[in-house]
Amino acid sequence: MLLHPLACLTLVPALLAQAPLPPERIPAELERLLSRTFKADAPGAAVLVLRGGKVLLRKGYGLASVELGVPMAPDAVLHVASVGKQFTAVALLRLAEQGKVDLQAPIGTYLPDAPPAWSGITLTHLLTHTSGIDNLWNDPAFRAHEREDWTPDQLLAWMKTKPLASAPGTRFAYATANYTLLAMVLEKVTGTPYAAHVDATLFKPLGMTR
Repeated sequence: MLLHPLACLTLVPALLAQAPLPPERIPAELERLLSRTFKADAPGAAVLVLRGGKVLLRKGYGLASVELGVPMAPDAVLHVASVGKQFTAVALLRLAEQGKVDLQAPIGTYLPDAPPAWSGITLTHLLTHTSGIDNLWNDPAFRAHEREDWTPDQLLAWMKTKPLASAPGTRFAYATANYTLLAMVLEKVTGTPYAAHVDATLFKPLGMTR
């Protein structure tokens, strides 16, 4: 378990924005702030701070695994979780720019197995978490199987059995299922597995090797 990365995204810029703070003091101030925020026996964070292309701090704080007592390292391999959503969104928007997908099209245009209840859901609704599809994690029956490996088709089959929590476009409600469906759309449109597509179009061109 890790503290949400937004903690670092909020704390570090706030410190760097303080004035006056001589550049040579910034690493020590970062160390003080982060050591206080991420305790040695609590969920931690892998922190990399750069300014003007120069590394000011690269260090792990707290624990990578509270259950096993594993300390965090700056190069720790962490569960990607919802960080993947930004890459899914970028990949889809690039396809839209290329005229290969229509963001206002109903999801059934690309996923014919979508149930009739989803006829009003567009790709934009999925991107913005306004589809009305409920979060799978809200379902106790699903949570009982949360550590199992699920294929996208299996997740789709589960989602199809659940009623919409709200009408499409009427309410924001975060749901991981939205991005599972978008990843499936990517595969349908490109004819390429999701991981291979984002690797070829985003990771490799950007030099993202880890």
